[in-house]
Amino acid sequence: PENTGVGYNAVLTELGNHDVPQGWIQTPHPNTTPGTNPGPPVSWNDPSNPDDPQAGYGYIPNDTTREETFFYHSDHLGSTSYITDDHANITQYDAYLPYGELLVDEHSSSEDLPYKFNGKHFDEETGLYYYGARYMNPVTSLWYGVDKLTEKYPTVCGYVYTLDNPVKFIDEVGYKPSLSALRKAAKKLGVELSVIRAVFQTETGGQTYTKDGRIKILYERHYFSKFTHGKYNKDRDISAPTPFKGKTHKEKGKEVATPEIDQYGNPSNQYRRFEKAKKLDEEAAYSSISYGSFQIMGSNYKDAGYKSAKEFGDAMFSADEDKMLDAFTNYISANHAMRKALLNHDWATFARLYNGPSYKDNKYDTKMAENYKIFSADPFKGYKESKIKIPSR
Repeated sequence: PENTGVGYNAVLTELGNHDVPQGWIQTPHPNTTPGTNPGPPVSWNDPSNPDDPQAGYGYIPNDTTREETFFYHSDHLGSTSYITDDHANITQYDAYLPYGELLVDEHSSSEDLPYKFNGKHFDEETGLYYYGARYMNPVTSLWYGVDKLTEKYPTVCGYVYTLDNPVKFIDEVGYKPSLSALRKAAKKLGVELSVIRAVFQTETGGQTYTKDGRIKILYERHYFSKFTHGKYNKDRDISAPTPFKGKTHKEKGKEVATPEIDQYGNPSNQYRRFEKAKKLDEEAAYSSISYGSFQIMGSNYKDAGYKSAKEFGDAMFSADEDKMLDAFTNYISANHAMRKALLNHDWATFARLYNGPSYKDNKYDTKMAENYKIFSADPFKGYKESKIKIPSR
């Protein structure tokens, strides 16, 4: 309609407004309204100070006769959303369908900057994105050319982009998808993505949530006893100088049954104990449980980037896995010895620092080493069950 002046049906033909309905693909066009920016209104920082955007990656156009510098502002997938000039004016706005097809492409500058979906170069002549190993067609949602690793992953179609999940996954080079949030965390810590997946798998079995949909927590009564100076030790269910154990434990080299009062028990027990302890000392209770994907203790709230154990706990209880991942990267970044152990694949040292001196009882170090080997060999491990096929269009 915006090109032909004819509406979507006979009724609309008689009307004067032929604007493209919200959600329909628009033909890329320059922003022609004087004094306005491309795209919807944006507040970069405080609403009272919208003229101070935080610059992203710099870009200098090929035309060196004009001294212009542009800055990219991207989303969690690295896709360009806004571009600003060196005076913080918005010069370009891009929005995409899930596989990178341009939904909106508006620019007020004479420069139409080419780095768009995933930060990849968009070839206007062919309509393809270049990823290094091959090209991707955002309209068909498929790669041009088969994945060079296709023989390693017989259950995954070699032409499908990022396991058919372009919102959570990104493919930086054209043949190896990875979770965008995990990729970002791995880059921040300077480790392989398989290292982070190994820690996640070891700590929670790769599951962030319980069967009833709550995040996994583990209540540690010896922490609560320590933080409350043994004040509530009469109730061994929530406070004792010794930690909980599994259903069995070793005593003098022999495997013996653990009394029920000393067992961790099921997920409901963890929440019941936490609520019970919270009524006695809220901050101590929040400090005495480990949370979510990476089971970070609440007592480590400062290193995780929070002001109090309660603030940290409430953020984890929001069930936002990105917050859990950010807490993990903050925690590791704040502990040089832990980060060094991860970089060196020194699983015993990392497990001792991360899980405590009793790490050997649960074989944390050997489990992490095994999981690292698994994820290093197969980056798709855990996602094969989707049985992905070529999508029909």
